[in-house]
Amino acid sequence: MNRKKTDMMVKGAMVASLFGALGVVNVYTGTMFDIIFSYVMVVFIVWYTVKYDYRYALLVTLCTGVILFLVGDLYFTFYSTLTLLLGIFYGYGLIKHKSDRYIDWGLRLLSAIKNGIVFILLGGLLGLNAYQDCIEIYQDILHFIPFVKNVISPHVAFVLLGMALIWSESYIIRWYSDFFMVRIAKIKS
Repeated sequence: MNRKKTDMMVKGAMVASLFGALGVVNVYTGTMFDIIFSYVMVVFIVWYTVKYDYRYALLVTLCTGVILFLVGDLYFTFYSTLTLLLGIFYGYGLIKHKSDRYIDWGLRLLSAIKNGIVFILLGGLLGLNAYQDCIEIYQDILHFIPFVKNVISPHVAFVLLGMALIWSESYIIRWYSDFFMVRIAKIKS
């Protein structure tokens, strides 16, 4: 085996083990950091995808999914593994020099699919109900801002909340990754 493959395997194992350690920390902190850890993990998988290739990053994501399934909780496992796929897509777009529009809309589409899978699949497995949670948030908002009831119905609020989640998630992934990739490039030069 040549040096590049060994380096790739070692760094992939290191990234996967780091994700496993974040999963353990997440469990011990009462799953307070589910979303934050998922976006931190995306930065590393974007870096790995850009440095090596998306196929190897998919293998690291698969290993991460298995590790998180063993050490973490089910929600964090699904959410993080599917969020890592967004990072791989972003890294792929950077490697292939895709347009910003392609990357933005691709991230939004994948984010919509990911959130649909997470909320529908986990809603069935864990008894979560995203629609009911959104209605409760809407009713809490009505206590503070009563005129909202005349402007936005609960169904529209649910759709707007979903759209805000999708758009903000794609923006956060791009911003975090770009910010840290610039820092990594400055350290290397």
